[in-house]
Amino acid sequence: MKKLLSILLIAVLTLSIVGCTETETETEEIVLPPTRYSSSGGGLVDWATLDVADFYADAEVVARVKVGNWLWEDRERSSTYFEAQALECYKGSIPENFTLRQYGTSEHTSYGQIYTYGNEKILFMSKAAPGLSPYKDTYGCGDISAMVVAYDNAGRRHIIVPHPFVAESVTRTTPMTEIPASEVRQNAVKDDPLLGEGAYEASGVFSEEDIKLFFASLEQGKTAVRRKKETGVLPLTRFARAGESGWWSEEDTFEALYAQADVVVRLVVGDWLGEDKELGATYYNATAVNVFKGKLPKNFTLKQNGSSEKSAALLYTYGNELLLFLKAEEDVVYKNTYTEFAKAAAIDISYDDEGNAYYLPRNDHFGATIPCSTIGDGWEAHQIYENLIEQDLMIEVSRDGWRKIFGRSDPYTFPEGELNDWFEAQKNS
Repeated sequence: MKKLLSILLIAVLTLSIVGCTETETETEEIVLPPTRYSSSGGGLVDWATLDVADFYADAEVVARVKVGNWLWEDRERSSTYFEAQALECYKGSIPENFTLRQYGTSEHTSYGQIYTYGNEKILFMSKAAPGLSPYKDTYGCGDISAMVVAYDNAGRRHIIVPHPFVAESVTRTTPMTEIPASEVRQNAVKDDPLLGEGAYEASGVFSEEDIKLFFASLEQGKTAVRRKKETGVLPLTRFARAGESGWWSEEDTFEALYAQADVVVRLVVGDWLGEDKELGATYYNATAVNVFKGKLPKNFTLKQNGSSEKSAALLYTYGNELLLFLKAEEDVVYKNTYTEFAKAAAIDISYDDEGNAYYLPRNDHFGATIPCSTIGDGWEAHQIYENLIEQDLMIEVSRDGWRKIFGRSDPYTFPEGELNDWFEAQKNS
């Protein structure tokens, strides 16, 4: 009897092992599209607008979606169909499992490539009209509006808006220095190598919180509120009641001002302290970040030429990060005062989406004399300038009056390292 029970027990265990082995080796059948390229040029889908607010308003459903198996393509209607799963819904409602209709086929695409299994995206969709699709619960989407969901190395979710002009229409709430944009883009390309064939270095990378807040604001019919910036004591105005002539001299070259300055410093402007209209001066607290020539205290008083009565340039404000050429000055009111002695030599510091710093001279005539190589007038330079005016819109306003004279849309843009190297070379010469 014991022998019979032993034989039965061995048989049961053997069957159990076989069952587990079969379960573990089963793999899901994945159906990929026959190609992700079209054999002809792009179409006009989604090109009526480049504004995410318009995409959101026109869509019945906005959702984070995972693309599943490829089902079929209908070349007559320029449609490719996939199984899809709704992971999170921001607007409207949609079944958890539905059929996704992408505009475009192997013969003709509108923007980018045909989707493939495993893609995670935020899509702006509308339900297909009766008779348009052979599948149940079909929702169609455009391509240029599609956002790519990607992750940083810590597993935090981010959203990539591939088209740079579309990205400009999204309100950024998380500071760009807190987003590991390069890391997110690289991970997205690892997941889908074809993404790297687009202009992804110019794509907008946002935190998931950015996108959710933006969608929530659109749902409420208003613009998203940006994070409140720390604001100290502000000047009475940024523009004087009257202009002042002589704001540029051909002799005020970068190298000439460097030679004449007591101090060349990268600084952050603090509280506005007051103005002296008779002297034509405005005073601020300032903090030195990096001193390239001379010596000065960490915290000092910055005296700017100009006041609310008369000024040749835009008055500074709390939070401006600048490179300035200064002279030490004895002042009867403020201690440790350093004054700018050139009227058109302010250089702003701005950042790209990875947090790298750049120098942007406010005056293009002066910028043309800087002995370093500008990065050019491409998309990267434009985005760096856009990031600057996000912090201080009045810089854009002040440029509008004379930018056409010089023929430049955006300021000269110099990488931080290259100009810092020049400063270091002067110390050693």
